[in-house]
Amino acid sequence: MEVGRLITMLGGKAGCGTTTITANLATLIAGTHKTGLLDLDFAMGDVAGVLDIWPERAMPELFADDRGLTQESLWDTMALHASGLRVLTQPTNLEDLLQLRAAEAQELLAVARAMFEVVLADCGPRVDEVMLAAAAEADRLVVLTAPEVPALRDTRRILDLLRRIEIDPERLMLVVNHWGRRGLTTEDIEAQLGVPVSATIVHDERRCRSADFHGLLLPEIANRAPITRDLARLRALLLDEPAPRPAWLQALVGRRAAETGESA
Repeated sequence: MEVGRLITMLGGKAGCGTTTITANLATLIAGTHKTGLLDLDFAMGDVAGVLDIWPERAMPELFADDRGLTQESLWDTMALHASGLRVLTQPTNLEDLLQLRAAEAQELLAVARAMFEVVLADCGPRVDEVMLAAAAEADRLVVLTAPEVPALRDTRRILDLLRRIEIDPERLMLVVNHWGRRGLTTEDIEAQLGVPVSATIVHDERRCRSADFHGLLLPEIANRAPITRDLARLRALLLDEPAPRPAWLQALVGRRAAETGESA
């Protein structure tokens, strides 16, 4: 049976923007693929907050369901975002948090992959057995870091752990968020971490704060901004699709197509 692609997102350190990037990516992917997003950060997972949704059910209800973990129970527990994305969230109240074991996480991932073309798992910056299970199962494993020494130091520890558990390096992608905020180059980062930088996402605190304040996503408030362009490029990389054309090139191709009567 064909299963959906699993993209596991790990934060090299708290504050690297893992949930913000994951949620925005997920909605971009949901525009063309049946997509599910799982919030597997059992400390302070905030996917629901970033997406500005208030689900009636969350992960604890799923595992307390009399039907057991089935496609039907998972579908009924997931919230529907306006983009078409289905989301399994953490509960609003911290006292209701449920910590899964590795076997339960593996079962959850298997059920989700049977339901969706693409599944994103947001593990945040945590290191636990659920994160390790999601990393081991991933088709694409994204480690998100930032161009500053504390983030790189903790990211290196994460990467060393992934090497020790023999994660296939071909599945690993190092992504640098907040790009341009510090003077480090990609060569500096690659020398420190021993892993090539697959993509960068420009630092844009103003638009990120505005999106958070208004309960909107970056493509909604800044469709042509560099940060949204970088997210679209990362989406293409994760799905093995051609990189999107820059806006100026798309406009030029459109004008020429209109002049010649050909398809763009």
